Amino acid sequence: MKKTKKNEIVRVQSVLEKDRLSIAGGVGELLISDLEKMLKDYFDFSKDIEYSITKEKSEYRVNISLLVNRVKPLNTIIKD
Repeated sequence: MKKTKKNEIVRVQSVLEKDRLSIAGGVGELLISDLEKMLKDYFDFSKDIEYSITKEKSEYRVNISLLVNRVKPLNTIIKD
């Protein structure tokens, strides 16, 4: 019985943590907007940027993924 209660507490904590991450939905839109502005200087891409945020113990892992059509030449990246 004790183990079941502990598992339930861990499950509730996990759900609350996921809710806390998803509550800030505007943060995700802002993150994507900022990434698009930065990455368009380095890459040509037409697909959406995907990201995920997961909690790992006391830290968060942020994964960002996108498919690019081409990497821009260095001379177009460096601007005077």
